[in-house]
Amino acid sequence: MQIAVIGCGAIGLPIAVAFASRGAEVLGVDNDAQVIAKLAAADTQLLDDGLQEAMKRSLAAGNLRFDQSLGRYPDRRVFVLAVPTPVNDRGGWIRESIDDAFAQALSVAQDDDLVVIKSTVPVGTARSLATRSRDIGRKLHIAACPDRSIAGMSFRDQFAVPHIIGGVTDHAAEMAAKAFARLGPVRVVTNVEMAELLKLFANVQRDVMFALANQFALVCDELDIAFDELVSAAKEEYPRFDIARAGWVGGPCLTKDAYLLAESVPGRLDLVSLALCAREANLAILTRATHAIVACAMRAPGAAPMIAILGLAFKGQPPTRDQRGSMGSHLIAALRKEISRAVIRTWDPEAMKQQGTALETVEGADIVVMANDHSQVRALAPTKLASLMRPGGTIFELSGAPREMPGNLPNNVDFRCLGNGRLASVN
Repeated sequence: MQIAVIGCGAIGLPIAVAFASRGAEVLGVDNDAQVIAKLAAADTQLLDDGLQEAMKRSLAAGNLRFDQSLGRYPDRRVFVLAVPTPVNDRGGWIRESIDDAFAQALSVAQDDDLVVIKSTVPVGTARSLATRSRDIGRKLHIAACPDRSIAGMSFRDQFAVPHIIGGVTDHAAEMAAKAFARLGPVRVVTNVEMAELLKLFANVQRDVMFALANQFALVCDELDIAFDELVSAAKEEYPRFDIARAGWVGGPCLTKDAYLLAESVPGRLDLVSLALCAREANLAILTRATHAIVACAMRAPGAAPMIAILGLAFKGQPPTRDQRGSMGSHLIAALRKEISRAVIRTWDPEAMKQQGTALETVEGADIVVMANDHSQVRALAPTKLASLMRPGGTIFELSGAPREMPGNLPNNVDFRCLGNGRLASVN
């Protein structure tokens, strides 16, 4: 089996390596020359369980290659599109990457080849690409097999999580199912639209679930009531109440898929109002946190408040280096806009080029923000952090992970935790 994977990022690379590890001849294509050079040398910055070792083996075996284009390899039979599908600042889908990837495949594909969309896309995308192919006299088989892996475990998930297959035609679905059965279990659904919508529903459901927890946490904060204690008491021997952990919802997927769902039903915002409201509810965490941090920073002595942000990846468990849509990256941008004179230091336990330790980053800070739930961030004791900070400073625990509220910290440092009634309190 000959496979070309277009897009060698957090989704495409694990898929390419997974196919290669099962004996397929795989070409990974990416338009970034530096990325290709590093991948060809078995150098990846992705933290993904099992990926590095399998990649080295596949490169050594000669059945995995990387290039910037498909031009020198015109004999592919299966093309997998695994490119980003971002939205703009108004929530509109930026579809250039998927169109460019399809154009690359179209330029070298032969009739009866298979094109599979792994990227998350609005409903109707696969059928529109099939129409484009047909309109220029090409006979390609188009299917959708949306990726359902989790960042940090994407390679392993290719073999464990069922691959949902939907085809523009039944034959396309059969071809895609045969290809992905090489990796693991497959489930063929009625049509390609169902496969596209299934992925959107799964991600939006998670976003809504987190949004309810975050809205409840902000209500608790407003009323000075401990969210964690409330949830624990409500769940005790009472099976009809369950709720997600409060906290920032980031990353490259959940932050955009409500908007892709809206793109799927143009002109019918009434059908996606809950999804879009949930997205706003999750973004409210950032607004609330930014206002609280700015208020504390404005009271700090000296001309330039010092802020240390610990944990820059969008999540800490499983560990990742991906900072897209992270609380840390959003806070940095917001704080630089609100307090241009602030000195912002950062530290992340998984950063490739980390300068200094967490404690060195915190030393002399007026404000410390624990921005994700990485185990090394969680292990930083508030007492130790406070002892290194300027007197009267504030520690913000924004990961949403349960933590006991410390008292009487050194240097009269205040501790504020999302969902414990004190995030935006005034000293």
